[in-house]
Amino acid sequence: MPAFRGAGGLPVGLAGAQGLDETSSERAKRYRAHAEEIRSAAKDIKHPESRAALFRLAETYERLSARLESESETLIDKEKAAKR
Repeated sequence: MPAFRGAGGLPVGLAGAQGLDETSSERAKRYRAHAEEIRSAAKDIKHPESRAALFRLAETYERLSARLESESETLIDKEKAAKR
């Protein structure tokens, strides 16, 4: 598999490539699962700054998930309106 490059030229791993065939809803679920995994791991971290950084990362995944869900709902509403 070719190495895809993301922001700043950093390679995107297999998790990033999963999104190619996913719906917005599936991606939102995956982001929420990532957030939960990160929060769970953060609880065991003793270093306060590292723990806080992980909680911020989890919150970023939650916001991305919410944004995807909102955009998906907006798109569905537009499609329904176009059919009327």
